[in-house]
Amino acid sequence: MKTFKDIASSLSDTAAGYQPVNPLAKELGLTDPAAAILEEGSNPAAHFYPHLLDQCEKLFDGEIDTPTFEETVRYMYGIRAYPAFTLDKVVAGVVKHCQNILSDGKSQDLYALLQAERRHEGTRNIRQQIAYRVEAEKTLAPDENVFKIEWVRSCAGEISIHAHMEFTGYDL
Repeated sequence: MKTFKDIASSLSDTAAGYQPVNPLAKELGLTDPAAAILEEGSNPAAHFYPHLLDQCEKLFDGEIDTPTFEETVRYMYGIRAYPAFTLDKVVAGVVKHCQNILSDGKSQDLYALLQAERRHEGTRNIRQQIAYRVEAEKTLAPDENVFKIEWVRSCAGEISIHAHMEFTGYDL
């Protein structure tokens, strides 16, 4: 989403990357209704990012269908719009995984273990961290993978997520 915000900002700063709707196409009724909304004002590109967020919300709520969403985003961002076409699939995947976590017994056990570990965060030594990992491994079956996920905040305030597959003590 930050990429789309940056693209919208650069389009609003320079008019070179923005192409207004053809007046003849508008007169003949061949334009997208969303394009008419975005054409209002002296700098329509300044409203691209808020409009993208609004379109995402409407897509997730089922108020618009996927082709309409894609057409609107393609109008605003041109050939750079394709990553936005998978937003609904990413959100659906995250929701599905959250539902699995809430319904799976092992996931519940691991989550309870995580909550207990978080209460002691910052005060744990290496031995206690190893004990936490061993306890997590015991919760899982021998053929299940263990992942370590870290959230790293940069000086600029950006957050990056690192996922590492951890090898268990079991024979493979």
